[in-house]
Amino acid sequence: KRARPGHDSKSQDSKVNLDELNALPAEAGKTMSDYLTDYFTSGEVKMGILSVKGMNEAVNNYINKSDGDALQYIVKKQLSMRQDQLMKGPELEEEEDIEQAIQGLKERINEDEEAAMVTQQLNDTDRLNNIVREKSPQRGSFDVSDSDEEMLPVSRGGGGSRSKRGAGAATNGTS
Repeated sequence: KRARPGHDSKSQDSKVNLDELNALPAEAGKTMSDYLTDYFTSGEVKMGILSVKGMNEAVNNYINKSDGDALQYIVKKQLSMRQDQLMKGPELEEEEDIEQAIQGLKERINEDEEAAMVTQQLNDTDRLNNIVREKSPQRGSFDVSDSDEEMLPVSRGGGGSRSKRGAGAATNGTS
């Protein structure tokens, strides 16, 4: 077995230290969903009026289906839904009343129902068709920039259909 130039076959970077690997905490087997749930349900940071399970579904779509629009789409959908829920309630004028209404929304969030709804929204055929339509090039349309034309060779005299006398007459202004 020959070593490739510039690569030391005995390099420390290429070896896996099994002791270090075994010493990793048990958390190493966690999924992204586990980390998001832990982050937003415990500690200082708590999810406000958005669903944690709904965000997990959007992250899963982003990771597993390369759906780069999933998070933004679901955040907008959930915020819009929460605003609609607040608007359907009694008119709120005092800051305290608004805070209580938001707290009530938080308490009424059913994570399992939200996750199912998010999955349905992310897999909605109209949404998926729009994504495909936006990513695919339009038929019969293509981009032609001015820089392409600048790269073409331009013949300036000599070898053209005009005779020397005709070219000279045109530049001297005489006929």
